[in-house]
Formats: sequence, C-alpha cells, structure tokens
Amino acid sequence: MKLQPSSAQPPKTAENDPRAGHFIFDDSAEKKIILSGFCSDKGVARNGGRIGAAKAPDAIRQALFKLTPDPVEYNSFERVFKLIGDDGNFPANETEPEESQEVLGKWTANILQKKQLPLILGGGHETSYGHFLGYVHAKKPVHILNWDAHADVRPLNDGKAHSGSPFFQALEHPSDLCASYTVAGLLRHSLS
Repeated sequence: MKLQPSSAQPPKTAENDPRAGHFIFDDSAEKKIILSGFCSDKGVARNGGRIGAAKAPDAIRQALFKLTPDPVEYNSFERVFKLIGDDGNFPANETEPEESQEVLGKWTANILQKKQLPLILGGGHETSYGHFLGYVHAKKPVHILNWDAHADVRPLNDGKAHSGSPFFQALEHPSDLCASYTVAGLLRHSLS
C-alpha cells in the first residue's frame, strides 16, 4: 500500500497572513514530526458504527492548515509548525483492516527509527492498533493514553479487528510492549 498525497493544501492568503499550513509546507527546516492520514472506516463498519471516518484525515488537515500564529508567541508557533512534515495518506479503505494496520505499523516503525514522531490522523479507531504495531516493529515499549468516551477494549468480532478492539489487541499482544493503558473521558454507559 503506497501513501497518496493529501488533497488538503495551505489556504491561499496574503503574504502577511501566514497560516500553519504555510510553515508545514516550508522545507527549510528539518522535519521532526511526520503526519500521515489513515483513510479507513472499515473497522467502524465492522463495529456497526457510522461510516465517514475515511474522510477525516484531510478534513483535520484542512482545519490545521488554517490555524493562525499566536501574535504574542509567533516565533514559537513558527518553530513548531516548521518541524512538521506531511507524508500523505494511506488509502486504507482499499484493504482489510488487518493488512492496513500492518502497513501502518511498518511506516510508524520507520518513522520512530529515524527519531521522528509519527502523528497519524484517523480514520476509524482501528488506526490505534496500527500505530501500536509500529512500536512493536521498532521494539519500543509504549504507554497508551486513549482520550475517548469508550475504552475500546472489546474482543475481536469473529477473529477480526474493528474500531472497538484496538486497545484489547494492544493489551493482549504477545510482545508485551503495551507498558500501560490509560483511558480518560469515559462515559459510564459506554465502558467497553
């Protein structure tokens, strides 16, 4: 699975009206944070959820690219956003979630081995397990923080991953590289 360019672009603004997208696409700084989009909602569909998450990566980018610098902390804003590079999108809806997760894991491991920080825009929550697999491939323990109304530790459905199973999969992974799992924001009626 090859990454495809994102359709999101920096906004067209006057030269004296810089936005985050202008700094992200500025190649003058070494990139330390690498964006990728995981365009999938197959795991959401398997879980009986609402389809549409596959369009999220470019929608998130479009909002991110429009951010304006803080006028008081302009230099800090510029410095941080110049560190971000964009690798494009995984067309993950074209394959089954397990295959897409494995590809995402290999990409993530490659980014980690370069001492860069992967920043993955989802897609369905099955993105999280693909991200975790990157740490497995890189042989790095990971502490997971899930900020969500749902714990997403449900077992597989007929042996298949879905958007509600990523943290169950990480916790049960034979590598034992899930060093801890914390969830914040749970709704009492949605504890699985």
